[in-house]
Amino acid sequence: GNTTLTIAGAAGTIARKVTGSFPSATITIYIAGTLDLATIYSDDGSPPTAKANPFTSGSDGTWFAYVPDGRYDVKFSGGGITSPFTI
Repeated sequence: GNTTLTIAGAAGTIARKVTGSFPSATITIYIAGTLDLATIYSDDGSPPTAKANPFTSGSDGTWFAYVPDGRYDVKFSGGGITSPFTI
């Protein structure tokens, strides 16, 4: 998240980069190297339950999806993210 945490105390002030969270961010999962939306699921049942793609992270920034074996790109946007990024 590239968030800066600043701590002030008797010994002075320090600033450190920490991982931030992004509540209510939009999560979009693509087939790797494409803009094709991946088919994703909300569980691993038999059959699995389809999940919307894109979807929104929780109020605490957590998210999950079940995906078939393969390679995927995950894009994060909205929810306070000023510049969308993909991993």
